[in-house]
Amino acid sequence: MRDILPEPRSRRPVPFGRWILATSLGWVVGIPVMMLIFAGAEAVRLPEGQFAIGLGMGATVGFLQWRQARRSFGATSAWFWASAVGMTCPFALCDLVGYGLDGSALIAPTALGALLVGLGQHRLFGIRGVRAYWWAPASVIAWALAAATSLALLAIPGHPTSGLLQWLRPLLAFGSGGIVLSIITGPVLVWLFRPPPNSLQPPARGE
Repeated sequence: MRDILPEPRSRRPVPFGRWILATSLGWVVGIPVMMLIFAGAEAVRLPEGQFAIGLGMGATVGFLQWRQARRSFGATSAWFWASAVGMTCPFALCDLVGYGLDGSALIAPTALGALLVGLGQHRLFGIRGVRAYWWAPASVIAWALAAATSLALLAIPGHPTSGLLQWLRPLLAFGSGGIVLSIITGPVLVWLFRPPPNSLQPPARGE
């Protein structure tokens, strides 16, 4: 059964808790999806497979966000496609030019992909005016900081005697990115749907 999309007047932001859960889960699930795409690229002997990073993360985060967004403000499947395609393009371009990505070099294509994602998604809020355009820079900041956080935690050297911490470190690194992404974009999402101050003022007497 198809979900009944909300009317324009009843559109609202995704509840903050659900947004955090969807975005964080999408980030975590994106890791194994990314590895599966990597394996598929190697199976067909593609010379480079860095596009799997953008495709895996963009598709899973975008899909789980879209599941919530279509219930709250009627976002179409274009939300998912903007996330999947937008995040894939910079990594695929690096594959085409033979530019290898490692460590902090992953942040730049992630930020560029986030810009494409934000530009593709900002029209799906159903909001008039320029406010929706802020979704693009917010996406750039959120995705870049999320990637930087995960990479920074992965770069922390582990102590050879701390077996439990050695296992927890990658789990914290992979999970932290989605939390950072959701905590930054969540308040922006709420702000986008906040009525302008003029609309909250009572009508003047005699009107």
